[in-house]
Amino acid sequence: MKMKSPLLQKVIFIIIFLVLNQTVQAQKKTFDSYLTETNLAYSAPKGYIEFEVDKYPYVPVKRGYSSILWYLIQNQSEEILIGFTFIPIRQYLSYKGIDPNVNLKNTALHEADTTKSKLYYYNSKELKSINAMQAVKYDLDMDTTLFEKYDKCKVVIMQRDNIGDGFIYYFYNDKSEGKIDKEIKNTSNMLKFLPDSQFNPLIYKKD
Repeated sequence: MKMKSPLLQKVIFIIIFLVLNQTVQAQKKTFDSYLTETNLAYSAPKGYIEFEVDKYPYVPVKRGYSSILWYLIQNQSEEILIGFTFIPIRQYLSYKGIDPNVNLKNTALHEADTTKSKLYYYNSKELKSINAMQAVKYDLDMDTTLFEKYDKCKVVIMQRDNIGDGFIYYFYNDKSEGKIDKEIKNTSNMLKFLPDSQFNPLIYKKD
């Protein structure tokens, strides 16, 4: 078999790099826009890098509706994958009879596997650290293995009334199960709400 010339190999590498770089930039742009719409600030945790995907994956929840994971990061040992999604609450405020501020509880009850653990609601000190009004942690009831590697997941949802919800999905497996609770604690402040005075959505404007 004839080997490709070094120049051709270099050209192919550059093309692949540019395509992947555009994909990552598009994912980051979408991620940043959702941060704006929910008034959240993100600080990348140490030891994690962006996880490149060809298309946005859905949350592998067993029952009914599933959200899209808009951004993914992976730790250097590739044992833990973290995904993010968001709900800008303001988009629902104009619908009569709908209280979007109960979304956190409804989503948790819909997605949780309560045979593994009970829903854990954050205390006042924990809420203050992320400037949230409500927050909950639970085990996700998964129906498939994500990327053929991660078959377990813990979820944190945080909410600021009349502004938005932020979701963090911690995917792991048997190999990393003993580390996941410590990892959640170490990354607990990577996503937090900004002061309400800084809320300036681009799509879902204030009334």
